[in-house]
Amino acid sequence: MGGVGAAGFRLYRSQPLPSFGDQTAEALVREGCADAVRRYLDRIATGGYA
Repeated sequence: MGGVGAAGFRLYRSQPLPSFGDQTAEALVREGCADAVRRYLDRIATGGYA
């Protein structure tokens, strides 16, 4: 993995998400909350707030 893909994977594994009690996207997906993570990321991508 190089470039943006590697950086994105690092963020997925380590960046706490404030809207989810500072859990990482990886932890949330593991708990079955992939849809919620995707909605969150879509909201952030369109200029929404965390």
